[in-house]
Order: sequence, then C-alpha cells, then structure tokens
Amino acid sequence: MRKIFLAALLVLSVAVTGSFASDMPEKLGITYVKAPLNIPSIVAKYNMTFEKAYEGVDLSFPEITEG
Repeated sequence: MRKIFLAALLVLSVAVTGSFASDMPEKLGITYVKAPLNIPSIVAKYNMTFEKAYEGVDLSFPEITEG
C-alpha cells in the first residue's frame, strides 16, 4: 500500500511540475536595490540564484535608485 501511494505521489509531482514549466514568461525584470545595504539581493545576484531558477528566461535587473 505504501509503495503504491509513493508511486502515485511521484507521478503526480512530475505531472504538476511539467504544467508549471509552460507558464514561464519569456522575459522577467527583477528589481535590484543596492542601498540601503540589501544583503539578500546582493547575494542572490552574485550567486546567480535567479538565473538558475529561471533558466531559459531573459532576465533583467533594473536598479531602484530612489522612491
């Protein structure tokens, strides 16, 4: 019973993951704030976190300088 449940869960997770992949935009702008010191944004940009998560999507990082 447990093996059947795990197999069904695996099939369902693969099916759901495939449906989200088609919903990815072609372009995505992620705002980037340097000041005041925004360490999470700086680390994410340095480690290319968004590029890895949105592979195949044209990303831009417009910097917010005021407002």
